[in-house]
Amino acid sequence: MDDLVAPARDLRSLLTAVAVPGEADRRLTDKAVRALDDAGLFRLGTPRRYGGHEATLRTPVDVGAEADGATGWVVTLVNACAGVVNLFPERRGTRCSARTRSRRSPVRSRPPRGGTRGGRWPYASGIAHADWALLGIPAGETAGPRWRSSPVSDYVVERTWAVAGMRGTGSDTVVAQAVFVPGQRDVRTAAVLERVPVLAPYLTVVLAAPQLGLGRAALRIVREAAATKAVTGTAYARQADSAVFRLRFADAALKVDTVHLHCARAADDVDRASSEGGEMGGLARAR
Repeated sequence: MDDLVAPARDLRSLLTAVAVPGEADRRLTDKAVRALDDAGLFRLGTPRRYGGHEATLRTPVDVGAEADGATGWVVTLVNACAGVVNLFPERRGTRCSARTRSRRSPVRSRPPRGGTRGGRWPYASGIAHADWALLGIPAGETAGPRWRSSPVSDYVVERTWAVAGMRGTGSDTVVAQAVFVPGQRDVRTAAVLERVPVLAPYLTVVLAAPQLGLGRAALRIVREAAATKAVTGTAYARQADSAVFRLRFADAALKVDTVHLHCARAADDVDRASSEGGEMGGLARAR
């Protein structure tokens, strides 16, 4: 795990430097994506037989917490969706954008070994740099929800994302026409979850990583400024000299550290259940 977290930590300066251009362009920069790809950080959960690291859940949690908010979000979701696609009957693609459901994706028809699908899927994080997209098909009259994997040739991207603070995630809208989808790329969500009972907890826990990273970044920024920034309305020329400031900072640091410990325990619970091939207990799933 440390062999994969260390490259993420080493990229922090570069990712910080390109965060502002990424925010302006509303997507990760090509430079950031190349650096992440070269470090193997888009292949954390991919099986080794497909050139991945086959890492446990703790790894994407720790890696995602090392990046800035937008980058951590994209890296986390790309790896999560790639993990889902690796459970399909036949593996296709290497990087998938994150989008797992939409109420506006109609089922047009359904031949026995495949079907045609069309629709719109908003909030597809990292889609500008994805080779494939993981799309959700809502429940129809005779079938439950499904997951579909689609190559870039099957869809176009509309630039619709401009949310303050996370513009760099490039969470634009995927628009797909009614193209034929082979059966091995169109699977029942319930079938995948039944095959891998810990998948739902996995997809929940891994999303905590970018939130943890944001908390850590806030602490770093405040701590660095405390040596020169005054406490407004007081005689303190430096925040670091104020006992009240130090106590409040310590309290915030403790809360962020507590999040890390909860994430670590939850990830270990999922990894343990996965290695044992069994269900998680009700208490562990709820926690």
